[in-house]
Order: sequence, then C-alpha cells, then structure tokens
Amino acid sequence: MRKVFFGLVLVAALAAAWWWRGRNAAPAQTQPQWQTQPLARGNLRATVGATGEVEAHRTARLVWQTTGRVETAPQVGARVQQGEVLMTLAPDSWPQSLHQAQAQLLDLRQQLARLQQVGLAQAWNQYAEARYQEDRAEQNLQSLYDQIAEGEVISDITLERYESAKALATAQREYAEAVYQQWQEGNPPELATLQAQIQALERALETTRLTAPFAGVVTQVETPAGTPVQPGTLALRIDDLDTLWVVADITEFDIPTVEVGQEVEVTFDGLPYQTFHAVVEEVAPVGVPDPVSGAMNFPVRMRLTDPDPRLRPGMTAAVTIFTQTYEDVLLVPNRAVRVVDGQPTVYVLRGGEPQPVTVRLGATSGEYSVLLEGDLAEGDPIVLNPPSTAGFFGP
Repeated sequence: MRKVFFGLVLVAALAAAWWWRGRNAAPAQTQPQWQTQPLARGNLRATVGATGEVEAHRTARLVWQTTGRVETAPQVGARVQQGEVLMTLAPDSWPQSLHQAQAQLLDLRQQLARLQQVGLAQAWNQYAEARYQEDRAEQNLQSLYDQIAEGEVISDITLERYESAKALATAQREYAEAVYQQWQEGNPPELATLQAQIQALERALETTRLTAPFAGVVTQVETPAGTPVQPGTLALRIDDLDTLWVVADITEFDIPTVEVGQEVEVTFDGLPYQTFHAVVEEVAPVGVPDPVSGAMNFPVRMRLTDPDPRLRPGMTAAVTIFTQTYEDVLLVPNRAVRVVDGQPTVYVLRGGEPQPVTVRLGATSGEYSVLLEGDLAEGDPIVLNPPSTAGFFGP
C-alpha cells in the first residue's frame, strides 16, 4: 500500500514540475507564412459590376376615371390579351350623366344608320338637280346672248341677273358634286359630324370599364368586385412578363466602357448558384445624380436572354457587364492589392520579406487587374496575404 501511495506522489510531482516549466518558458517565435504568386502575363476580360432591379418589358397601372361600384374583376396572375375587358362598373352605380350619354348614343347610332342607307342616293339626287339647274341657267344665258346678237336691246341689269344665275348654278353644282364624291369615298361631312358625336359619347361610357393596353399578366388588383371607386382610384396593374429587363445604375467612372450589345452575367439572391445572361440594350445619355452622395449615375437597361418563370419584377440583381478584352498584359491579383498612403500598393517577396511597391492599375475583372505602371517584372513573387497594416483596395 505504501508503494502505491509513493508512486502517486511521484507522478504528481513530475506533472507540477512540467507545468511550472511550461508556464515560465519564453514564447516561441513564429515566422509568417507568406503566400505568393508569380506576376504573369495573360488575357483579361474587363468587367463592370453593379446592382440592379428586374423590370417588366411593359407595365401599366390602370386608374378609374369615374365613380361607381366594381362589378367584375380579374384574378391576380390571370393572362390577358390586348383589348380584353378587365373590369366593369355596375350600371346601377353609374352617374346620371353616363345614363344620359347611353341614351343619346343609341339615338345617334340610329340616325347614322338611316343616313348611311339614304345619304348616297340623296347626294346623287342633289348633284343631278344641281347639274340640271346649271344647264337651264346656261341655256337661258345663251338665249339672252342670241337676242343681243340679233339686235334686241337688253338692259344691263337683265344681263347681270342672267349671268349671276348661271354663276350661282355652277357653284351649287360644284358643291353638290364635291358632296357626292365625299359620299362615294365614305367620308361625307354629315357622317363625320355624327361619328364625332358618337365617339365622344363612347369615350365617356368607356370610363365604366377597363381594358388591357397590351397582352400580359395581371400582377395587382386594388379594387376587387364590390369596391366603390372614385376618379383617380388605382384599379390594377398589368405587366408584360414575356420579356424581362434588368436596370442598373453605372457610375460615371465606369460608364465610358459600357456599350450597347455587350454581354452581361446576372445573379439573384433569391436564386443562388445560378447565373443568367443578358445583353446591354440601352445606355442612358444623361446621368442622374444620386440623392445621397450626389455622384452621377447612368441607368443601363439590359435584356435577359434566358428568362425564367421564377424571376419577378422588383427582384434585386447583381450584374457583371463584360466590356473589353485585353491580351498579353501583366495581371495583378486583386486580392494582393492594398492601399498605402492613399496609393494602390502590392507587396513583393524580396529576401524573404514583403516589400511594398506602388502601382497604377487599369481595367479589372473579378480576380485580376491590368498593371499599367509599377516597379515590377514578370515572375516577381506577389504576396497574396500582405501585412495586415495595409488597407484593402480591391475585392
């Protein structure tokens, strides 16, 4: 028993001695492990990045123009065709002026139908009568001329009266001929007046219904059936989702390299690990100041070339616009670039220690930037994990 106790005491003493030695030992010096990559030449496809938003090809928000109560309304998500009636107001809720317009419209349409049936014949009869009267006036005037030629004395007043009658008959014939020709062509003044009145009444009655301005999808319904409405009340929204766009604001520093026709890659937070494609269709010629910073931004509109039914207007998109390709240039890894005293700087491993080198960089991509100036040579070991005292520069 004493042997066991003595062994336990010995073990405890050795453990205590080991702990005390480790506690008072000097800390070990660790040498930083610098990660490097040789500066090399290659090709770079420059990009411009921005955040944008998905927009429909066309969007319309329909508003009521009169008072009433909604009788019919579509469901959200319904596909509609151009000209299709989407909403109507119950007739018993119309203003009195619209009921009067409806009655007047019926009367004018009946007048128009009767006029269309007999108008051409009446115009022909009036033209024929005018021609007959002109011939009679011509004969009478010629007879008077014959009498004068035979030596009869005719007063100047009589001659003027006959000549005036002939001129008036000619004018009436020309007018009747013009009216008859208008009837033949289908646009007489009588019809034009009636049609204008009918169109005005029809436009007034059209305020009791809403029609689709283009083919699309109903994306919002603000006044379902039974809702009382007033002029200016928002009724619904319709979007043309067959073509989707991404609109992004590009800074004034990047916009000079962005052109129509350039390829674009698009990603969405709601659809991770999937990349979509687009093409630049419109570049705004005039900048818009940022309301916060005051910097000038230029809206760029990009058409998605592989739309997906899961994409919706309003979704946030990250866009990468491929602007230019640079061949056989020195490429600096963006992760190696830091800011020292306000200047972009890279560190080169020389003599086992990172040495700072101020550089000037050009076009950039997601991983590399073109080296324009700097005391660097191809093959120099670029430090990828520079000292932490330097500020970050690139992505």
